[in-house]
Amino acid sequence: MNKLGIFLAMGAIAALAPATSFAYDAQINLSGVLTASTCVINAPNGTAVIGDFPVSAFTGIGSHSDWGKGDLVINLDCAGIASKVTVSLTDATTPGNTSNILSLTPSSTARGIGIEVWQASHDIYVYGPDTKTPGAPNQHLVFVGNGSATQLATLNFSVRYVQTANTVTPGSANGAATYTLQYQ
Repeated sequence: MNKLGIFLAMGAIAALAPATSFAYDAQINLSGVLTASTCVINAPNGTAVIGDFPVSAFTGIGSHSDWGKGDLVINLDCAGIASKVTVSLTDATTPGNTSNILSLTPSSTARGIGIEVWQASHDIYVYGPDTKTPGAPNQHLVFVGNGSATQLATLNFSVRYVQTANTVTPGSANGAATYTLQYQ
């Protein structure tokens, strides 16, 4: 037999033999988490001292005390942040408060008074929701990061009392707020 005949004979035998093949479908699951860089806060909780003021210092709705005796300073280390960083303040006593006057805590005994918070780079703060959603109301710009290894920012809050009713009743006057940093 010549080579062509052997090749044809082998092809015929292979065509008659049952072909067996196996297939199996499988799924591969992959998971992980991508996280954004965030600022490191040196002392996340703090207290600002407003001081003691006589009721006679308040002469009508909107009148206010002097700025408090001690500012609240929050230092941020935002190394590597390459986004706009904003802060929103939320009234801890009345979370739905969107005014510029912080409510007194329930344990406060003074009446007819509220608290204003001010920062050098802003006007009087307006309160808003405790949210991380970009573009939410009452977010105040802290800085725009460029991604460099050294980026420090300081939130320096000053506080004072403001009269909110026709009559001011003496007593303790404390407020509480939370703050949220947003990265946009």
